[in-house]
Amino acid sequence: MNEKQFKSGSVRHWALIAIMCSLALGYIGFVFAQSAVTYDPCAVYPHTSVNIPVATPTQKLIAGVLNKQIYICGVHVAQFAGATPGLTLSYGEVAAATPCATATPGATLGIYGSGTAGTTNNIASGTGTLVGPVPAAAGTPVVDVCSLANTASVAGGSVDYVQR
Repeated sequence: MNEKQFKSGSVRHWALIAIMCSLALGYIGFVFAQSAVTYDPCAVYPHTSVNIPVATPTQKLIAGVLNKQIYICGVHVAQFAGATPGLTLSYGEVAAATPCATATPGATLGIYGSGTAGTTNNIASGTGTLVGPVPAAAGTPVVDVCSLANTASVAGGSVDYVQR
């Protein structure tokens, strides 16, 4: 190439500048887009598993942590033969003296169990979020996840979750 081909003000000169600017702007846009992409914590982070206590009908399953949300990744419920579904997951700001008995304000996350008695029901594979996020508390009391199990129907099980 000679100097005349890319002389200042030539068409080739301006075309080269336009291509370089387009590439730079495209790269900058890609970097900003990557930072704004949403993700599923259950698909990205390792899960923690907690057993569902069957001796006590109402229990705190997952202790809330200040400024962290809870994502339920999977629920596994084993039922007694002849029983109806009977596991309710809820959340709320819980008083330490009476865990889960005063879950206010709170909400029900879901009622789990199998339509077929005497079976284990695996709800969600754990590769994505089943329910959540449970809101993060900015102050105390923190938000906990509780189980309300019908002890006549739930024989055991576990809940898989991520806390971020």
